[in-house]
Amino acid sequence: MPFVPPIPPETVPTHRNVSGVCDQPDLVQRFTEIASTIKRNSGMEGVLVNLQLVPNAVVCLLHPVNNTDDFPPGVYLDNSGAIGHDLLMDPARSFIAEATVPRDDVVIAGPLTLRQCPECDATVRSAFIARLPISMEGK
Repeated sequence: MPFVPPIPPETVPTHRNVSGVCDQPDLVQRFTEIASTIKRNSGMEGVLVNLQLVPNAVVCLLHPVNNTDDFPPGVYLDNSGAIGHDLLMDPARSFIAEATVPRDDVVIAGPLTLRQCPECDATVRSAFIARLPISMEGK
């Protein structure tokens, strides 16, 4: 059963400025190609609604930034607010980041209230989050 942490105070800084690091056109294009292929071929339409690359527990790249494909007309998920989210500094997310690193399989938490789109429809503001560590030898 997934773990749901307590709601943290709103005063904790949870985002970093990732400009110049996570917005390099070649990197963004390559990630978008890979992530869109994974999403398209996953067989999880309407379930897998966002993929993220989170180096050092900071959300760097995500796809799609704005998702209108997986929801009814007029409902969307704007993920742009997740860019720069430092999962280790966010008391509501640090548990899943810390649990993911030593594993070699998927860690799931939720349902959790998404922070990136407070103005989005209520249908998309709550989700299960699955994280899979990607380890690079020697790094």
